[in-house]
Amino acid sequence: MITCQKQLNVVWRDEFEGQSLDRDKWDVENEFVKTNCKDNWQHELDCNLDHPKNLQSTHGCLAITAARETNPYILSNNKKFSSAMITTTKSWTYGRFEIRAALPNGKMLRPDFNMIPAAGQTKWALDGQIDVMANIQDSSLHAGAHYGLSHNGGQNAYTGAKYNAVSVNLQNFHTYAVEWNETHIQWFFDHNKYSGDLDINKTLTTDYTKKGQPFDKAFKLTLSLSVGGDAVYLFPGMTLTESDYMSWKCSAIIIDYVRVYEWVDNHTVHWGHISSVGDRTSSADICESVMSYIQSPNHTDGDSHTTPGPIEPTLTLRLTQKRLNIVNQEISLDSYDDCRAGDSGLKRDETYDEYSYCAPNYETDLNPVNRCVLSGQTITSEAHYLTTIGHS
Repeated sequence: MITCQKQLNVVWRDEFEGQSLDRDKWDVENEFVKTNCKDNWQHELDCNLDHPKNLQSTHGCLAITAARETNPYILSNNKKFSSAMITTTKSWTYGRFEIRAALPNGKMLRPDFNMIPAAGQTKWALDGQIDVMANIQDSSLHAGAHYGLSHNGGQNAYTGAKYNAVSVNLQNFHTYAVEWNETHIQWFFDHNKYSGDLDINKTLTTDYTKKGQPFDKAFKLTLSLSVGGDAVYLFPGMTLTESDYMSWKCSAIIIDYVRVYEWVDNHTVHWGHISSVGDRTSSADICESVMSYIQSPNHTDGDSHTTPGPIEPTLTLRLTQKRLNIVNQEISLDSYDDCRAGDSGLKRDETYDEYSYCAPNYETDLNPVNRCVLSGQTITSEAHYLTTIGHS
């Protein structure tokens, strides 16, 4: 139950009460499919997957979970772990963005909530980024905003905000929020305002021509959990050994809800006075369930977990002398093509005398429209294809 001041209205929410992630509300980053697990500029040790073990719907929460990987494809790309990143399908200009979550507990686990331009980044960080919260397994919560271009070999502009949660158990549920209107961006932990805010009622750098740019357009919200990262400024001098990750207490962000509010008057600053009466506080039972699930391949907790099969690196499909014309989007080869690992170029309504390509075999539903459960056999007809993926 939430009580708001009159100037705030809830315009979007996800309470994570379903059996799985709501794909109408969230897009999921899948580096396995994109075949770009190998590296990124922050040198993370994980590959972001769209897989049930990394996105667990349980106890009315979503657990974005980091796990030790055995998949040969991921290991071959110098990644030892998998995790997940999700982004809202909807975007907003101004509002209060609120995540109630329990943070992970384990060496080199890095939860990160941020907002990115709905239209994408053309040049970092000309289009802007709002960091709602980041933590590197200490008592400090970091937030801020990136904007402008780097000049003369320097860095882009950054305004940071910080909150010291030294007396707080971050593995319990707390509320992380940013309030963004036409004149200011401010950050909150529970009812407490971070030190520092950003005045955007001015031209921020010489890269812009108007007040408020680039924070005058629509942004999406992204939630992620990374393993490791830059050895210079994130985890200097640190390594992650087998003993370290076996000692992880809870390798998941447990998210109770995400809510977006808008003001009747965008100029009104709310100052965080939203009641949390009735919100859950402890995540201990959920963490226990999540960790048991990723550590035991046969685990089921009787809640909403299902046990997927292993991720295999590839399998070969052969489509022989068949016109591929499956018009139902839910079972179309366009949708199937979306879950492939390689760039096959296979399109609906085209004819191939003989065509082979490799696709990941997750042996489970990855999302409501993809059923990648084929096991290497030759597909000879549409009927055979439909039967194989469970549609007859």
